Amino acid sequence: MYAKCGLSGDVIRVFDDIDEPNEVTFTTMMGGLAQMNQVKEALEMFRLMLQKGVHVDSVSLSSILGVCAKGGFDEKDIGLCNQSHGKQVHTLSIKLGLEGDIHLSNSKLDIYSKIGDMDSAEKVFANVSRHSVVSWNVMIAGYGNKCNSEKAVEYLQRMQCCGYEPDDVTYINMLAACVKSGDVKTGRDIFDSMPCPSLSSWNAILSAYSQNADHEEALKMFRKMQFQYQLPDRTTLAVFLSSSAELGLLEAGKQVHAASQKFGFYEDEYVSSGLINVYSKCGKMECSKNVFNKLPKVDVVCWNSMIAGFSINSQDNEAFSFFKQMRQCGFYP
Repeated sequence: MYAKCGLSGDVIRVFDDIDEPNEVTFTTMMGGLAQMNQVKEALEMFRLMLQKGVHVDSVSLSSILGVCAKGGFDEKDIGLCNQSHGKQVHTLSIKLGLEGDIHLSNSKLDIYSKIGDMDSAEKVFANVSRHSVVSWNVMIAGYGNKCNSEKAVEYLQRMQCCGYEPDDVTYINMLAACVKSGDVKTGRDIFDSMPCPSLSSWNAILSAYSQNADHEEALKMFRKMQFQYQLPDRTTLAVFLSSSAELGLLEAGKQVHAASQKFGFYEDEYVSSGLINVYSKCGKMECSKNVFNKLPKVDVVCWNSMIAGFSINSQDNEAFSFFKQMRQCGFYP
């Protein structure tokens, strides 16, 4: 409870009051510290668990592998990087005879895929006697992170041949793999094969077209999304605005401006930055300023959008003025 509320001091006090913490206590403590992004402290807690001779089970090892996969600590401070820690825990699991545990195997797959060591992930995957949908999803995501959509597709096909039904995570991982690899055609084939695409899937395919400068197709997909009664979120609107800006479609930008007010995104910095870009690219800097001035809170991206807008419209004095205002408000360029 204290960990989920971010009260690290209370977490440590409760733990210190326990005379003889067991594997459940230590595992909860490691997970809680990691949840509060205290990765180094979570690793130290695992070391303490080993030093005290507390029984280590598959749940404990899965938890500490999750900590290693999370990363976020200074290698100089901790002495070893998360890759070394992950391999040490892997070795310990072999010594303890826990190789067959599917949950633990998935944790190993997760850390190897996150650090980009797909050779080690392949070995773990090959040695697992029984896979789960999670196992396949982790491998697909791992190859996606390596921008290898071919291997991701290979694992999807193998998954289906083995009788596993892809879930929403599978499809999102596949789409992400195709986006990162620039393989929009395969991504579209995957998307079209989905029986009921989620909002995340729509956003992924929209991003794929936008990032590959096929802005007209991105706009077509957005319209198709509307016809299928899928409500957009801030990501959807921002991607649509990006493509509209590149094509100089002022009316499309105005429509999204109206939609953002309807769906409650009119104060969102992400969406507002996209609106500023559309109006700027269409030479409507007064509209850009109106959007900017109505924001209750701005970030550096919104300032950048305004400065860029003034610059492309040859309003250099305004650009310098906004830059000075930005610095006076405490933002670093």
